[in-house]
Amino acid sequence: MMNKQMRKKETRKKGSGLLLPLLFTLAISCVCVPVSEARNSHYASATDLQLATQTISSASVGRDLMLSAVQVEGKLAAGRNLTCNNCAIGGNISAGNSIALNECSQVQNIAAGHDAEITHSTVNQGIAAGRNVILHDATVSQRVSAGNEVALEHSEVKGLIALGGHLATLDDSKASDILFSERNQTMGSGIIIGGNNSSTVRVGPTGLSAINGFTVKGAMSQTTVITPEQTIYVNGRKVSGEGPVSYQAYQATNPEAPTVYGPGWDPSVLSSSAPKTAALSSKKKAENKPVVNVLELRNGSTVSGQVQFDSGYGKIVVYPGSQFLGKVVNGFVEKKSR
Repeated sequence: MMNKQMRKKETRKKGSGLLLPLLFTLAISCVCVPVSEARNSHYASATDLQLATQTISSASVGRDLMLSAVQVEGKLAAGRNLTCNNCAIGGNISAGNSIALNECSQVQNIAAGHDAEITHSTVNQGIAAGRNVILHDATVSQRVSAGNEVALEHSEVKGLIALGGHLATLDDSKASDILFSERNQTMGSGIIIGGNNSSTVRVGPTGLSAINGFTVKGAMSQTTVITPEQTIYVNGRKVSGEGPVSYQAYQATNPEAPTVYGPGWDPSVLSSSAPKTAALSSKKKAENKPVVNVLELRNGSTVSGQVQFDSGYGKIVVYPGSQFLGKVVNGFVEKKSR
């Protein structure tokens, strides 16, 4: 009887000895981790999403994304609109429609299908928008591209401003180079082959084309043509090699030479010895052209680089207190007294 009771006690001891480690193991395995942390703080939604006062790695939504006082380590993407207030964004942001930023201390690249409006913010790289780009007290370190118009107020763009519309306004702002580009020829190249072996080549600021042994290369302020004989023409004038002093004269004796359109290219260049009277009459004729594009500089604004009107003849309107210190291509400068 005593032996049976002792065996029962020993069994209970062994059982409790096995149970305690098991319970301890289960307790450890049930420590829960929030879903957001487990997914590295990535948020995804098929509809709208609103976030406030937190740090996340990234977010992507099917419709509208609204952030307030959020630190974002990576990228943001919205199918429709994206709005950020008082945020710092380490990656790129994109939206199918419009982007509005306010009081954002750090933003990288911005891409919007429609408009981009940036207020009291710093963009470390560039902005691209299908329609308008509007800057209020903002700084952009690289390029700004807009399908339509550009407006700067108390802002600075350090890289190229390229727009497909016909109006750019600077109010107490600074810019370097500005390009009014043809909508369909902004950055690429195009070749049109006609009858009798004739051809036309169009290049943008980074375009490169080759046809019939001719190489045509575009840059921000100039277009270069290299002939099969290795004669080089820049903006219509010969800079090295044998042959006529102007590309127009070269083309007259070489029908296979393409007609060229590109940044800074002047097909009317005849020779370096052209009389001054011809130059003056050419300038008068140019000023009588209908103005298609307008750049306005107001309230102490400054443009230090080149303004190029590729999509049509243009004018730069400089109001009192503002300065245009660069060069204008296919346009003229008009200074207002008030």
